Amino acid sequence: MDSVLAYARDPNLDSNQKRIVRLPVRWRAALVGGNLTRHGRSVNIAAGGMAMHCEHNLPVGWTGNLFLEVPPQTTIAEGGVVQFLQLQVRVIYAVHDGASRSFRLGLQFIDTDKTAENHLVDELVKRYPSQARALR
Repeated sequence: MDSVLAYARDPNLDSNQKRIVRLPVRWRAALVGGNLTRHGRSVNIAAGGMAMHCEHNLPVGWTGNLFLEVPPQTTIAEGGVVQFLQLQVRVIYAVHDGASRSFRLGLQFIDTDKTAENHLVDELVKRYPSQARALR
């Protein structure tokens, strides 16, 4: 489907990244950098980045911080705690997604804190054990 969409793409993006395992995760997210803040929701997450839907577009090459809200697996009444991960990202593609009436941004994790990256992978493995094994 991506091949038929006309969108701006980072020329440094390796085509092999299209074959990476992506997990269908819908978590709240915020992008913060410079004087910009954009809110949205993840579409899918892989070991090297994620796609998110956002009401506003960002240019390819924009870099900033991603704040990802990891919801608890149990209810808050049962002791579940919402967690927030902070990861540095770069926009590698941006396209208007008519079906969702929002922009779809491709984000590549850059200069990622290994603790945050490992925590993200741990959370994905807990929630998607059979699919997420390839992330390790």
